[in-house]
Amino acid sequence: GAEANAAFAAAYDQLVALGRQDTERAGTLLNNWGMLLGALGRPREAEQMLRRSIAVSIAGGSDARVDPISWSNLARMVLDLGRYDEATALAERAMRQARARGDTVVADQAQLMAARANSAAGHAARAEALLVSGDRAGARKDFQVLGSRAVDDAERFTFLLREADCLESAARAAAFLREHC
Repeated sequence: GAEANAAFAAAYDQLVALGRQDTERAGTLLNNWGMLLGALGRPREAEQMLRRSIAVSIAGGSDARVDPISWSNLARMVLDLGRYDEATALAERAMRQARARGDTVVADQAQLMAARANSAAGHAARAEALLVSGDRAGARKDFQVLGSRAVDDAERFTFLLREADCLESAARAAAFLREHC
């Protein structure tokens, strides 16, 4: 970890020395460096790098030039820092932009991030709605797909519990409708 961090620092210093700190290459380097810092358990520094990466992409233009994965990466670090509402907004932005570009992989990752942020903030219904996309019939499939993309066993277990809760709710709703309609 420390060697990779030093390599990123050296590479960035070279870009600065060449006057190329505001280029797409610099933005990519800052984004990757930020993700490394996050993996090293340094989310505050990671957030700073990711914001610098986004600033490079925005410089001289609009935020439409920012790759949706950059917003999603920033959402992950902000979530790790406990700023759930901000993480939700960033993840939803990434999700919208990724969908607009037809990037379903990033859109799905951002959707998962938005659900995690909502869940952490105590907005279980919003988190569940994101996960099932409002489609109760497709809920089981959604949970299985998103669960297969989980990064660890704890996340997979969380999906399993959500899937069980969703299916139990659907069964109760169906029973209620049979009795009262």
